[in-house]
Amino acid sequence: MINPCAGVKPPPAVRRDRALDEAELKALFAWMPLAKLSASNRDLIELELLTGARQGEICGMLWSELDLHDGVWSLPGSRTKNGRPHTLFLAAQTVALLKRRREITRAQMGLPNPKVDKSLDPHGIVWALMHARKQCPIANFICRNLRRSALTGLARLGCPRVVQDRMANHVDTSIGAIYDRHSYDHEDKDWWQRWADALDGLRAAANVAQLVRAA
Repeated sequence: MINPCAGVKPPPAVRRDRALDEAELKALFAWMPLAKLSASNRDLIELELLTGARQGEICGMLWSELDLHDGVWSLPGSRTKNGRPHTLFLAAQTVALLKRRREITRAQMGLPNPKVDKSLDPHGIVWALMHARKQCPIANFICRNLRRSALTGLARLGCPRVVQDRMANHVDTSIGAIYDRHSYDHEDKDWWQRWADALDGLRAAANVAQLVRAA
């Protein structure tokens, strides 16, 4: 049998190194209120930026994993990429967003699919952004850019790499990590709040720019 794909060259590999800079984040915040996206997809974008969590982890979020009083999200190992449980400390802004969502849904999922009794499909935002691409002011923007944008933004603020790795649930197999048994919980919580405050600053700057253009 002749392989119909024989001799066909695969497309060039695309490096996954896209992270939004501050100007692009401002543009994103200016566009979001006008974007033809569902409220759940808007919240998904916000949560990816605020938590740096993976798209599938956020879409599969359960209220039983969340302690909104203390601002803690406990991800079981069955729902993480590396199979390790992860405790994520939530900024005040993230808690406020989730409390708002809790008031409008009776489902056990944080981001339920409005059509079926399941969590939001992680691929749904892909199609939603494809349909909204012509109106989006950010070139080549996909939702998966946001985790990298959050971690890059934290680095820009001065967050140490060892804390970033803890925040992102990265596995560090270095000798230093083997001997360093500090939890970094306090630093984790502090830096997520700093990042959320920085995002608020970018959002405010985007709103001012819109008012100036409209004047």
